Amino acid sequence: MRHLAILVLLLALFASPARANFSLGQNLFAAGDYAGALQAWRPLAEAGDVRAQYSLGVIYEKGLGVPRDLPQAIEWYRHAADHGYAPAIAALRAAKRHLKPPPSITPTPKPALVPSTPPPAAEADERERIELLVREIMRQADLQFRAGMLEHGNVKVARTGAGHLAEIENVAISRGSGGRVDVGTVRLAFVADGARYYRITPRLPAVMRLYEPGGGAPSELRIGTQAGAILWDRDLEIAIDLDARLGDVEVVAPDGRRAARFGEIAMTTELVERAGRWSGPVGLTIRDVAAGAPDGGGFRLGGMSLVARVENLDMTLYAHLSRGLGADQASAEGMLRSFGRLLSGFSVSFGFDDLAASPSGGRPARMKRLDYELALTGIDRDLASLAMRYGHRGLDGEAPIVPRHVPREAGLSLTLDRLPIETVVKAGLAALLEYWFFGEVASGSAVYNELRTALTAAGTELRIEDGALTAPDYLVQLAGIFAADTQALWGISGEAGLTIAGLDGILARLRDGTAAPKPGTPSLAALIRRLGRPSVDGKAMSYDITVNREGKILINGENSIPLIAALFAP
Repeated sequence: MRHLAILVLLLALFASPARANFSLGQNLFAAGDYAGALQAWRPLAEAGDVRAQYSLGVIYEKGLGVPRDLPQAIEWYRHAADHGYAPAIAALRAAKRHLKPPPSITPTPKPALVPSTPPPAAEADERERIELLVREIMRQADLQFRAGMLEHGNVKVARTGAGHLAEIENVAISRGSGGRVDVGTVRLAFVADGARYYRITPRLPAVMRLYEPGGGAPSELRIGTQAGAILWDRDLEIAIDLDARLGDVEVVAPDGRRAARFGEIAMTTELVERAGRWSGPVGLTIRDVAAGAPDGGGFRLGGMSLVARVENLDMTLYAHLSRGLGADQASAEGMLRSFGRLLSGFSVSFGFDDLAASPSGGRPARMKRLDYELALTGIDRDLASLAMRYGHRGLDGEAPIVPRHVPREAGLSLTLDRLPIETVVKAGLAALLEYWFFGEVASGSAVYNELRTALTAAGTELRIEDGALTAPDYLVQLAGIFAADTQALWGISGEAGLTIAGLDGILARLRDGTAAPKPGTPSLAALIRRLGRPSVDGKAMSYDITVNREGKILINGENSIPLIAALFAP
């Protein structure tokens, strides 16, 4: 798929007609606020910004938020085309073909069709549809990089034996750091798969050039093998299946040295449809990575994966949202209502295996496995659940790359259960927009009280589970549960348990480089020892932590706030 539905929501959060810049117009356009996009782009277009002129042409050509006005679209396309803007040149040529000539007094008879060959007009229409589709795909891809960072020249479409071949000339990507990637000509082979679908086979140039911000000779990105295809739904105007793979990818430095190698880079979808709803993962995987530095250092990575999973996705509604269509797009709240109907849950996970990094002449540091996951479920219900999980294991190395006190293994699971998701997002959106416009959240207390009331009514809980840090000198374990509570001073109350084995090693590091405590004031190490409860064998200290309604933080029954305040008082 072109992008996940959550990106549409994030774009809506930042949508505001108050700042007239091109990127803002792109965000408004993606969120369906065409009037806001028009307002953001028009002053730029009138000032000569070719990207804004081209974008106004798109709005008027498609009739997005305004009556369709092809002559107006052509006029804006012409302004940008006159300055050599390649997308506008192609759009101007295509738009002119849609203009109807003045009616003739004597109608021109239609030519007879030859059944054995495709009608020339039909073939021209098909090429034009594919050209417009390619331009739309590139426009959406531009949004994914960041508005204005993806450039391209002419789009040419020709018929082949099996279908059509589209060539996109002079594709280039500006990098946020100021560098540039000259991709070259990208080819897309289109083959009809029934009446509704196109099977699109993309092919990148075998060699691309990478320019650094400071200038100088470019590096080269070389692609050994390419495979895969995209299944494009012509009715919904989205990709519903994707399998794209690059193999034996190398980055070659200007001096001819191989700076990096990727065994395989793959992006795939495995969506399954049941009763009009789609579920499954969209994943990016990279395998067998090696990179070297001129000084002899470098790193190796066995594999990396980034996976977004959707549950019960309404593909038709998703298509409307991703194109910015539909009556629900009039406001950010409308977007949230659509989001609630869009799917029941989604998750994003990241992980890698067998990472080894080595400095020049030094012993390598290794990480056997790292995992991170963020999941939101129950979006289509009144109460949702938000979970975050982190873990790593098998970290090995020596100082200074891996200091002794850094955990060799770690794990943590946080869950916000019974979360009134719509109220939380709406309140957060209100605070964000207030900060965006005025630089502060003057209504912070009102927003806080609204959230606290909604969370308490829903019975929202924060659970801390599987918290563990393991290092050569210590072991720390943490678990607890806290609940939203309107009667509590801080809005929450609850308990947690903390256990530390190897406390002496931790305290020794706390003392290193710290100033001596003030006379009559306990040191931090002494305070930690005083508040702890030793185990029977004396090897561990435990801390029962309670946050009560009065706002006190009790550690093993003792109010710790005055002690901590005295420790850090000036």
